[in-house]
Amino acid sequence: MIDVSPEHIERIIEGAWHPDTVEFYNFENEFYRLDFSKEEDARYAINKWLSIDKWHSIESMLQHKEDLRYCITKKKYPLGNVDLNNLDGDATHVQKPNISNEYWDSWDSWDGWDSWDKNFFNFLLILWDEWFHEPFIPANLSQYRERIDREFVEFPHMPELWGKPKYKVGA
Repeated sequence: MIDVSPEHIERIIEGAWHPDTVEFYNFENEFYRLDFSKEEDARYAINKWLSIDKWHSIESMLQHKEDLRYCITKKKYPLGNVDLNNLDGDATHVQKPNISNEYWDSWDSWDGWDSWDKNFFNFLLILWDEWFHEPFIPANLSQYRERIDREFVEFPHMPELWGKPKYKVGA
């Protein structure tokens, strides 16, 4: 089984792009001018503020990889209190990801998705590409468990601090 937490991804995104952080580090003009419905702006923002040049360890990289794979496959929204500008913009360029499972298939057909959802999941796939430089392969969700114990959620890079696992019921 693979233990994951969507909060790991949310904490990275929110840590870099929370409105207070953007204001404190004085990059709000640059950040809020970006159009996250455009791939080039999304890649620019990821490389400028979410770039992970060096993971704490191979284990930490693998943990975040499975966290993000789980988020994309299970249609989680790991944004926290972050607003990505213009996700409701044009999404005609976004192709349907090759993902088929109960979470993706239970929604309307791809053509029925609104622009925000299409652009958001396209953003997550761009994030995958920038962080891991390999094609996205959906998770086999029967192999994943969502952990909710504080030590695992708050310290994904420090397994020596993890206590006894606690799992989300029905995840």
